[in-house]
Amino acid sequence: MKLQGKILFHISLAVLFLNLMLFITTRVILQDSFETLDRDAARQSLEKIQNTLDNEEIALSRIALDWAHWDDAYRFVQGEPSSFIQTNLPDSVFSDLNLNLIAFANASGRLVYSRVADFSVSKSQGMDWQVILNLAGRMKTTDPQSVAQGLRGAVSVSGQPMLLVAYPILPSNEKAPPRGILFLGRALNRQRIDGLAGRSQLHLQLLPAGDLRQSADEVLSQKLAAADNLLVIPKDSQENIGYLLLKDFFGRPSFYIHTEIPRKIYEGGTGAIGYFLRWNFLVTLLFGIFSYAILHKLTMTRKKRHEVEAQCHTLVENISLGVSLIDRDFNILMANSALGAFFKRSVSSFAGHKCFREFKRQSKICSDCPGVRAMKSGRPASEEISGRHADGSPWLARMHAFPVFDPEGKANRFIEIVEDISSQKETENALRRSDQLAKTVLNSMRDAVAIIDIGSYTFASVNRVFLEGFNMREDDVVGHSCYELLPQKPLPFEPNDQFCPIEETEKTGKHAQADYSLPDAEGEIRHIEVFTSPIKDDQGKVVQVVWVARDVSERKKAEQEIRHLAYHDALTGLPNRSRLEERLEQILAQGQPGTQRLAMLFLDLDRFKNVNDTLGHAMGDLLLKSVARRLRTSIREGDMVARLGGDEFVILLVRAKNRQEVEVVARKILDIISAPFFLDGQKIFITTSIGIAMYPLDGEGGDILKKSADMAMYAAKEKGRNAYHFYSEQTEQQALARHGLELDLQRGLDRGEFFLVYQPQFDLRSGELTGVEALLRWRHPERGEISPLQFLRIAEETHMIRPLGEWVLETACAQNKAWQTAGYPPLRVSVNLSRHHFRDSDFGSVVDRVLDKTGLDPRYLELELAESVLMENTDSLAKTLDRLKMKGIHLTVDTFDTGYAPLRYLKYFPIDKVKLSYCVTESVMIGQEMKEHLDDLIEKARRLNLEIIAGGVETMEQLDHLRAMKCFKMQGYYLERPLSPEEMPRRFLGGLFQSRTEKRTAKKQQRIVG
Repeated sequence: MKLQGKILFHISLAVLFLNLMLFITTRVILQDSFETLDRDAARQSLEKIQNTLDNEEIALSRIALDWAHWDDAYRFVQGEPSSFIQTNLPDSVFSDLNLNLIAFANASGRLVYSRVADFSVSKSQGMDWQVILNLAGRMKTTDPQSVAQGLRGAVSVSGQPMLLVAYPILPSNEKAPPRGILFLGRALNRQRIDGLAGRSQLHLQLLPAGDLRQSADEVLSQKLAAADNLLVIPKDSQENIGYLLLKDFFGRPSFYIHTEIPRKIYEGGTGAIGYFLRWNFLVTLLFGIFSYAILHKLTMTRKKRHEVEAQCHTLVENISLGVSLIDRDFNILMANSALGAFFKRSVSSFAGHKCFREFKRQSKICSDCPGVRAMKSGRPASEEISGRHADGSPWLARMHAFPVFDPEGKANRFIEIVEDISSQKETENALRRSDQLAKTVLNSMRDAVAIIDIGSYTFASVNRVFLEGFNMREDDVVGHSCYELLPQKPLPFEPNDQFCPIEETEKTGKHAQADYSLPDAEGEIRHIEVFTSPIKDDQGKVVQVVWVARDVSERKKAEQEIRHLAYHDALTGLPNRSRLEERLEQILAQGQPGTQRLAMLFLDLDRFKNVNDTLGHAMGDLLLKSVARRLRTSIREGDMVARLGGDEFVILLVRAKNRQEVEVVARKILDIISAPFFLDGQKIFITTSIGIAMYPLDGEGGDILKKSADMAMYAAKEKGRNAYHFYSEQTEQQALARHGLELDLQRGLDRGEFFLVYQPQFDLRSGELTGVEALLRWRHPERGEISPLQFLRIAEETHMIRPLGEWVLETACAQNKAWQTAGYPPLRVSVNLSRHHFRDSDFGSVVDRVLDKTGLDPRYLELELAESVLMENTDSLAKTLDRLKMKGIHLTVDTFDTGYAPLRYLKYFPIDKVKLSYCVTESVMIGQEMKEHLDDLIEKARRLNLEIIAGGVETMEQLDHLRAMKCFKMQGYYLERPLSPEEMPRRFLGGLFQSRTEKRTAKKQQRIVG
């Protein structure tokens, strides 16, 4: 108890000292920190208000700068024409732009137009305009450079606070002297101040600056001027007072915002300190009580430990195994009675002796005994030893050593357990001799033999012929499931309805037989006859099955090879065209038309040529094999899938009940083909188009049925691919129309039916027009305008894309040169070319000829190539791109991120820009994963110093998301539709903002006319 008292006294002394230091720290340091945090929080709130007002002034300045440089405004302040106000400044402009004041002053300082309105109630108001006149007069005497940059500030107009901006009125080219001043104002009324208060969660007051200058507290005025117009001072322990000074055009104080800010951090912090100190005292008191309880518990635990040790000793004495405790010097510290009985000695004779002398009769310890290994590794170890008793009788034992660890985790002794295994060894030897006899019998047989345990279906034993036939070792077979090796289930994912002789023998208790065909280690097909026989226990239950296999490959090999070569495709192993026609004849011969139902599905892989072109024909062959496997597993028994050649497949659905059943199969095939393929370490996506013809509705003969399905397949491709289509008379008409379109394509180029429109490209940061993309259109004299989605695909397939692309290149260059000659600002025209152009080794000469003919500087030409072209990575492509780049032509990767070219490919080519594809731009609204992927794509492109432009921007939401990702250059119908060459000039000077203003004006005029 004396020791407990001393420990308790020292613990109490240490806790009292720590609590004293904690009290001093919280009172001296934390309270000052809370005061500082309160001031910083108050200052941040005022800075947010100041930033909000600054942003509103900047927004007003942008509008004023834009209006002040209108040619119409320049002429208006000089007295012409008077319709300017009705055309450009309708009543709605106040609400549209959040304006409360608009005024135009001419060069003499006279107001030619002035208006003030409260847009919240859409009502004009009266105004004392003398302040505006005074400002206009004073601006004439101010530094011209400052006035040219615009003046802004907070001004009292008719006693009302207002954010006011002013800019000199200039023509759009800024090459004439100013003829007046434009004033725009936004009232700082109670509603706006309440809005600022709501966002900052403060009560705000806007007061004239004169009240502050006339205040008796001159020191406060000086502090506010010295603190960058923003000051926070403490009022009392509950509140801080904040001041934010606003200035007029000429830097003079005009207004200030006053607020009282609660000192929540200081008030909450001081309360928390008191709360903490009270709880700390309580915890300290509880700690003392618990410390005394723990000391008392330790004393009781020591007593309990002695009791447990006595119980453990009793337990060890009563177990049947020999147990001894040995120290690190291998001295026996303790041994139980079972150990003495095993060695036929008294237990007391072991104590204090070396274990290796008593157990093994050795003069020194061996380096690999279980005790040594257990002490070194810290893990249990064991060995088998043998010897003779004093009477000469032999003994055989298994020694187990278990390490015992000290409090530091080091093994300082071990427990050794002696297990008598004499009888166990005798049993094992007898079993081994029996197994050896059975193995000798099995190995003498000429057929492959295996004994399989029922229940676990694992191999118990196999003979030499079995191992040689499977080219395996016995350790790789015994103990493993028979379904891993034997051909009971040819494909593990097939339904459990295949005949298995092992299962048959297990169920019936009789012999069973089956024939199998399977590949061997060299890939050759082997034909095997399998016989199974039961092994039963005393109750007649089948416990094992004898499996015997005989190779009959040579007998069937010749006939199978002949038939397979004649009726199967060499690449995929599917039935070929001959087998398909034979099968069709068999099916159609079974019944008369109207009684036999049959559906033919004609499949053609979409854009399979891209795989061959970009990844190589070897990868294309792997893809065809994988497609064949998926199709084979998707049909019912009795149906048929065949490969006609190339990427064309045919599926026969026998006994198709109705059209709905065929649709289910077609949708299933679309799903399994569109799932990703993982081939040779690459992830490949592909889709298919399916044409469907029904017998006898769509043809009573095999050839007619196949032709109908073929035409339906082309109709499915016209629907956008990855679709199915049933044959109809309309399908045949569409096929004929498509053929006619191919013929018209050549004549259309010769007759001048093609024309170009130009899609403007903008930079959202400045609103400037940065370039245009030339887009091809076709106006057919009979069909009208034909969609590029229709004729460009046909042009690719018929190789008309080359002359068509060269015509687009020459026409776009000539038009760009004509715009420059007319005096419009020079910019780049972008032309999208096919992969056929870049594969042409003479393509560089074609571009040279066009540039020489049109006189266009190469700097103003941009060529777009598809990302799949880069995957070809040929020497000729690299040379062609280098040659174009050396001339100063800009190169862009079009429809980027469609899945063919990883971003790292771009660093191997002289690429200037990447264009995000339409589908990627559209997908920014789909989900967080796609947004993160697009953000990562843009970031990596910037690290490669690549310019980024987004195409296909159709909505405000897409624009906002792209702008949030810092992608500012874009094009699309939301910004501007494609324009004719005659419409384009009005965009050269107007840019994006004028475009948006004109659109709004046009919509309003349409509403008025309507």
